[in-house]
Amino acid sequence: MRTFFALLVTTTSGVALAVPPPATYHATARGSSVIVCPHLLNERACPQPEGMLRQALGSGQTLRIADRCTSERPLPPGVVAEAPAIAARACYLDECVPPGRYRYGYARPLECMGSGSQYFAEVEVSAALAPDCRREGAAPTPVARAPWGTAPWVCQRGCMGCAVGERPGALPGGIAVLALALLGLGLRWRRPRPPSRSAR
Repeated sequence: MRTFFALLVTTTSGVALAVPPPATYHATARGSSVIVCPHLLNERACPQPEGMLRQALGSGQTLRIADRCTSERPLPPGVVAEAPAIAARACYLDECVPPGRYRYGYARPLECMGSGSQYFAEVEVSAALAPDCRREGAAPTPVARAPWGTAPWVCQRGCMGCAVGERPGALPGGIAVLALALLGLGLRWRRPRPPSRSAR
Protein backbone atom coordinates (compact mmCIF):
# COMPACT_ATOMS: atom_id res chain seq x y z
CA MET A 1 0.00 0.00 0.00
CA ARG A 2 2.92 2.36 0.63
CA THR A 3 3.92 1.95 -3.00
CA PHE A 4 0.41 2.88 -4.08
CA PHE A 5 0.37 6.10 -2.02
CA ALA A 6 3.74 7.10 -3.43
CA LEU A 7 2.36 6.56 -6.93
CA LEU A 8 -0.71 8.67 -6.10
CA VAL A 9 1.38 11.59 -4.80
CA THR A 10 3.65 11.44 -7.82
CA THR A 11 0.69 11.38 -10.20
CA THR A 12 -1.17 14.28 -8.60
CA SER A 13 2.02 16.31 -8.42
CA GLY A 14 2.56 15.66 -12.12
CA VAL A 15 -0.93 16.96 -12.91
CA ALA A 16 -0.32 20.10 -10.83
CA LEU A 17 2.89 20.82 -12.71
CA ALA A 18 0.95 20.72 -15.97
CA VAL A 19 -1.00 23.86 -14.96
CA PRO A 20 0.17 26.83 -17.11
CA PRO A 21 2.58 29.31 -15.46
CA PRO A 22 1.07 32.36 -13.74
CA ALA A 23 0.27 35.61 -15.54
CA THR A 24 2.64 38.15 -14.05
CA TYR A 25 4.33 41.50 -14.51
CA HIS A 26 8.06 42.15 -14.41
CA ALA A 27 9.28 45.67 -13.61
CA THR A 28 12.93 46.69 -14.15
CA ALA A 29 14.48 49.99 -13.06
CA ARG A 30 16.98 51.54 -15.48
CA GLY A 31 18.24 54.73 -13.86
CA SER A 32 15.16 56.97 -13.49
CA SER A 33 13.12 54.89 -15.93
CA VAL A 34 11.09 51.74 -15.32
CA ILE A 35 10.23 49.09 -17.92
CA VAL A 36 7.06 47.15 -17.07
CA CYS A 37 6.43 43.95 -19.02
CA PRO A 38 3.38 41.69 -18.82
CA HIS A 39 4.45 38.05 -19.01
CA LEU A 40 2.31 35.14 -20.24
CA LEU A 41 -0.71 37.37 -20.82
CA ASN A 42 -3.12 36.90 -23.70
CA GLU A 43 -2.85 39.94 -25.96
CA ARG A 44 -2.61 42.36 -23.02
CA ALA A 45 0.50 44.26 -24.02
CA CYS A 46 1.22 47.98 -24.26
CA PRO A 47 -0.94 49.97 -24.84
CA GLN A 48 -4.17 49.05 -23.03
CA PRO A 49 -7.31 51.23 -23.04
CA GLU A 50 -7.49 51.46 -19.23
CA GLY A 51 -3.75 52.05 -18.94
CA MET A 52 -0.93 51.07 -16.61
CA LEU A 53 -0.81 52.43 -13.04
CA ARG A 54 2.11 53.35 -10.81
CA GLN A 55 1.49 53.39 -7.05
CA ALA A 56 4.03 54.83 -4.60
CA LEU A 57 4.29 52.58 -1.55
CA GLY A 58 5.22 55.40 0.79
CA SER A 59 2.40 57.83 0.04
CA GLY A 60 -0.07 55.58 -1.76
CA GLN A 61 -0.28 58.12 -4.60
CA THR A 62 -1.48 56.41 -7.76
CA LEU A 63 -0.79 57.71 -11.26
CA ARG A 64 -1.65 56.48 -14.71
CA ILE A 65 1.57 56.46 -16.67
CA ALA A 66 1.83 57.41 -20.33
CA ASP A 67 1.11 54.79 -22.99
CA ARG A 68 4.75 54.88 -24.04
CA CYS A 69 5.65 51.47 -25.43
CA THR A 70 9.03 49.88 -25.95
CA SER A 71 10.15 46.66 -27.62
CA GLU A 72 12.83 46.15 -24.96
CA ARG A 73 11.83 43.26 -22.69
CA PRO A 74 14.14 42.54 -19.74
CA LEU A 75 13.70 38.92 -18.70
CA PRO A 76 12.59 38.01 -15.17
CA PRO A 77 15.16 36.27 -12.94
CA GLY A 78 15.63 32.65 -13.92
CA VAL A 79 14.01 33.04 -17.36
CA VAL A 80 16.38 32.29 -20.25
CA ALA A 81 14.03 33.09 -23.14
CA GLU A 82 10.37 33.71 -23.90
CA ALA A 83 8.13 32.25 -26.57
CA PRO A 84 8.29 34.34 -29.77
CA ALA A 85 4.61 35.37 -29.50
CA ILE A 86 5.23 36.77 -26.00
CA ALA A 87 8.64 38.29 -26.79
CA ALA A 88 7.05 40.32 -29.60
CA ARG A 89 4.67 42.12 -27.23
CA ALA A 90 5.52 45.65 -26.17
CA CYS A 91 6.28 46.77 -22.61
CA TYR A 92 5.54 50.07 -20.88
CA LEU A 93 8.32 52.63 -20.40
CA ASP A 94 7.81 54.98 -17.44
CA GLU A 95 10.23 57.91 -17.59
CA CYS A 96 11.54 60.39 -15.00
CA VAL A 97 10.48 58.34 -11.97
CA PRO A 98 11.60 59.79 -8.59
CA PRO A 99 13.49 57.49 -6.17
CA GLY A 100 11.22 55.18 -4.19
CA ARG A 101 9.45 51.83 -4.20
CA TYR A 102 6.51 51.40 -6.55
CA ARG A 103 3.83 48.98 -7.64
CA TYR A 104 2.90 48.70 -11.33
CA GLY A 105 -0.23 47.00 -12.64
CA TYR A 106 -3.10 47.42 -15.08
CA ALA A 107 -5.99 49.66 -14.09
CA ARG A 108 -8.24 46.76 -15.10
CA PRO A 109 -6.83 43.81 -13.15
CA LEU A 110 -5.92 40.59 -14.89
CA GLU A 111 -8.44 37.80 -15.02
CA CYS A 112 -7.71 34.64 -13.03
CA MET A 113 -5.95 32.30 -15.45
CA GLY A 114 -3.42 29.48 -15.55
CA SER A 115 -1.80 28.87 -12.19
CA GLY A 116 -2.52 32.41 -11.00
CA SER A 117 -2.57 36.11 -11.91
CA GLN A 118 -0.93 39.13 -10.33
CA TYR A 119 -2.36 42.55 -9.50
CA PHE A 120 1.03 44.24 -9.67
CA ALA A 121 4.82 43.97 -9.63
CA GLU A 122 7.05 45.92 -7.25
CA VAL A 123 10.27 47.69 -8.14
CA GLU A 124 12.78 49.94 -6.38
CA VAL A 125 14.08 53.07 -8.11
CA SER A 126 17.30 54.18 -6.41
CA ALA A 127 18.77 56.61 -8.94
CA ALA A 128 18.43 60.32 -8.17
CA LEU A 129 16.06 62.14 -10.50
CA ALA A 130 17.95 64.70 -12.59
CA PRO A 131 16.39 68.20 -12.46
CA ASP A 132 16.46 68.38 -16.26
CA CYS A 133 14.90 64.92 -16.82
CA ARG A 134 12.66 65.06 -19.89
CA ARG A 135 9.96 62.65 -20.93
CA GLU A 136 9.31 61.71 -24.51
CA GLY A 137 5.79 60.67 -23.54
CA ALA A 138 3.09 62.51 -21.64
CA ALA A 139 3.31 63.16 -17.91
CA PRO A 140 1.52 60.70 -15.56
CA THR A 141 -1.99 61.68 -14.49
CA PRO A 142 -3.51 61.12 -11.01
CA VAL A 143 -6.24 58.53 -10.45
CA ALA A 144 -8.45 58.09 -7.40
CA ARG A 145 -7.00 54.78 -6.26
CA ALA A 146 -5.45 51.52 -7.39
CA PRO A 147 -7.75 48.47 -7.86
CA TRP A 148 -5.68 46.36 -5.45
CA GLY A 149 -4.83 46.10 -1.77
CA THR A 150 -1.59 44.79 -0.30
CA ALA A 151 -1.84 41.23 -1.68
CA PRO A 152 -0.12 40.93 -5.08
CA TRP A 153 -2.27 38.04 -6.41
CA VAL A 154 -5.68 38.19 -8.07
CA CYS A 155 -5.69 34.41 -7.61
CA GLN A 156 -3.03 31.81 -7.04
CA ARG A 157 -3.16 28.05 -7.45
CA GLY A 158 -1.53 25.55 -5.14
CA CYS A 159 -2.37 22.42 -3.09
CA MET A 160 -2.15 20.13 -6.12
CA GLY A 161 -4.04 22.44 -8.47
CA CYS A 162 -6.76 23.94 -6.25
CA ALA A 163 -7.24 27.70 -6.34
CA VAL A 164 -6.87 29.93 -3.29
CA GLY A 165 -10.30 30.13 -1.69
CA GLU A 166 -11.09 26.47 -2.31
CA ARG A 167 -11.09 24.00 0.57
CA PRO A 168 -7.41 23.29 1.42
CA GLY A 169 -6.41 19.75 0.60
CA ALA A 170 -9.36 19.16 -1.70
CA LEU A 171 -8.58 17.48 -4.99
CA PRO A 172 -9.99 18.97 -8.22
CA GLY A 173 -12.54 16.81 -10.01
CA GLY A 174 -10.17 15.32 -12.60
CA ILE A 175 -7.54 14.43 -10.00
CA ALA A 176 -10.18 12.98 -7.66
CA VAL A 177 -11.37 10.58 -10.38
CA LEU A 178 -7.78 9.57 -11.06
CA ALA A 179 -7.19 8.99 -7.35
CA LEU A 180 -10.22 6.70 -7.09
CA ALA A 181 -9.08 4.72 -10.13
CA LEU A 182 -5.61 4.28 -8.66
CA LEU A 183 -7.11 3.29 -5.32
CA GLY A 184 -9.12 0.54 -6.98
CA LEU A 185 -6.06 -0.63 -8.84
CA GLY A 186 -4.02 -0.67 -5.63
CA LEU A 187 -6.65 -2.74 -3.81
CA ARG A 188 -6.75 -5.19 -6.72
CA TRP A 189 -3.00 -5.63 -6.50
CA ARG A 190 -3.30 -6.46 -2.79
CA ARG A 191 -6.12 -9.02 -3.23
CA PRO A 192 -4.75 -12.44 -2.19
CA ARG A 193 -4.50 -14.95 -4.99
CA PRO A 194 -5.74 -18.54 -4.58
CA PRO A 195 -2.95 -21.09 -4.16
CA SER A 196 -1.88 -22.90 -7.29
CA ARG A 197 -2.60 -26.61 -7.65
CA SER A 198 1.08 -27.45 -7.65
CA ALA A 199 1.38 -26.03 -4.12
CA ARG A 200 -1.34 -28.39 -2.79
